[in-house]
Parts: sequence; structure tokens; C-alpha cells
Amino acid sequence: MRPQSFVRLGRNITLSQPQKKLEKELPDARIHPVTLPIIEAIESLTINLASFMKPQSDLFPILQDITIKPISYLLVYIPFVEKHHEFIQSDFHLTINKNQLALASNL
Repeated sequence: MRPQSFVRLGRNITLSQPQKKLEKELPDARIHPVTLPIIEAIESLTINLASFMKPQSDLFPILQDITIKPISYLLVYIPFVEKHHEFIQSDFHLTINKNQLALASNL
């Protein structure tokens, strides 16, 4: 997906954090493949942090000095409801345009 959409999605999921219990089994539904390597996901954490820091003008200069060292990670599939032009996740109040995912393979 496009970088701007990726940052928006990451910020919204990070700040929403619904409290539903995680299930160990995959749902009986279509699953979109994960194509982001864990190293790149870790690198995106600083960008994710920057997307919701306030005031950005004061904190942005010190962003390069921030180091994030995750001690573990977990892949979590988030269910979306498929509509005609988009995927909707009501718990997070998110939508992903289907065309963005379709064009992502070209990036």
C-alpha cells in the first residue's frame, strides 16, 4: 500500500487498541498475505511514533535520536468486512480502499 496510507493505518491501529481477546485460530475467511518483512516493520515503528507525536514541530527534530528496540513481536490478523469498494474494520474505524491493495504489488 502507498506510504501515506500505511502510516495512517499504523497510527490508527496503534491508537485504537480494542480490548477483544486474541484468537489462536485463523478465521475461515479470505486472508490477505503479509508482505512486510519483520525488519521493515520494526523500522516503521519510528515513523509510526512520529505520526501521532504532538506537537510535531517540537518533537520532530529529536526523532532521529530515538531508538526503538522491540523485545518481541506478534503477527495479528485484523478482520475486515469486504464491501464493494473497500474493506471496513469497525472496531478501529478503518477503511482500506480495495484499489490500494490491488496496486500495492506494483510498488
